[in-house]
Amino acid sequence: MESSVRVGVLGAVGAMGAKGRGRMAMRFRAGFFALAAAAGLGGCGSGGRGVAITGMGVETLRIQGVPFVVEVVWTPDAIQRGLMYRESLPEDHGMLFVFPEPDLRDFWMKNTVLPLSIAYIDGEGTILQIEDMAPQSLYRHHSKDKVPLALEMHQGWFRNKGIGIGDRIENLAPIAPYRKRAADLAERAAKQRAKRATPGR
Repeated sequence: MESSVRVGVLGAVGAMGAKGRGRMAMRFRAGFFALAAAAGLGGCGSGGRGVAITGMGVETLRIQGVPFVVEVVWTPDAIQRGLMYRESLPEDHGMLFVFPEPDLRDFWMKNTVLPLSIAYIDGEGTILQIEDMAPQSLYRHHSKDKVPLALEMHQGWFRNKGIGIGDRIENLAPIAPYRKRAADLAERAAKQRAKRATPGR
């Protein structure tokens, strides 16, 4: 996505392209990305409701009865880009990062001009940690626990909605297809790497 894009979530998903991906800085621990890159994996084909071939989808979720819309990202390319270069984000909209398995995560704000808050979330949808992140900061916000999910929203969104540690995403079922795809990508990448490492192949 070019930095001049000023569209909502649906438009942003449609605008996602490959341009500039090779120049993007890492936004998360490199293990999964390195595996997938070694296997030459990119976006997935269409799957469950809202799943897009670019590695992004759109879902409506709820925490404490508060509805919000998320762009769901699960491929290395889409996770790496995140909300970088985005100049606007509609109210009550954010991005949910889906990883193949629980692990320690860290995010920074390089090339991200929107002030954000990030919630690290466990596999049951429970919020374990919330951090505010300053635009363009290179400070790394580390998760204290191993998590498979991270949610970025406008800075202060959780606090303003009365949402805090221990609160839970109430309707996590729509995220299941994305979690499966993330796991499938990681498994395929691991098999490819093992195959390349096998002598005589």
